[in-house]
Amino acid sequence: MKRYLYAKIPGHSADVIGEVVKHRKRTLSGEVIINESDLLLYGNAEDSFEDKVKQLGGVPLTNIEAKQELQKKE
Repeated sequence: MKRYLYAKIPGHSADVIGEVVKHRKRTLSGEVIINESDLLLYGNAEDSFEDKVKQLGGVPLTNIEAKQELQKKE
């Protein structure tokens, strides 16, 4: 089973990525939780997921951390 990489990025950075992230969940502080597939077409192909997240002002998350971030909203 594939394990996705996740990240938390600022809401204004989500607009840069495009339409797909408009459907992603947001944290209480307005940040957007994305996964690696959301960044496939963003940036340079040779950039790692972590590099792309950093360019957007975000931080990588484990799947557990992403889940915890989203549960804070409830």
